[in-house]
Amino acid sequence: MSAAFPSLLPIAGTAERCHSLVNADQWPELFEKAALLRTLWDPWTCPEAQLPLLAWAWSVDVWNPGWPLHRKRQVVAESRAFHEAKTTVLGYRMACGYVDAEFVRARLPRHAIFAGGAPTPASHQAWLDG
Repeated sequence: MSAAFPSLLPIAGTAERCHSLVNADQWPELFEKAALLRTLWDPWTCPEAQLPLLAWAWSVDVWNPGWPLHRKRQVVAESRAFHEAKTTVLGYRMACGYVDAEFVRARLPRHAIFAGGAPTPASHQAWLDG
């Protein structure tokens, strides 16, 4: 809007005022920029140069800049599932998979109530040995 053409809106809020100031010729450019912003939050469409920033934004715990592109995208895409699975056997398997290690087994604590005294060191070691 110029000074020669004041706004005809009675009491324009911020959104209405901004909308009236944008020229119709600028809308296609704004839509292109908005589409680019949408791709930045998708690990499968994010530009490769911006992928480390997306990994940081999504709190990716294991990151290696030397990984191939498809693996980087996979790790970022699995970030939410990994955070939900932390401290579980699945989370340990996922973390080991990210660093090319093999998860062999987990010894979980006993899931029972025992009446009596605490286990002896020998019985505890026998339980650990499986």
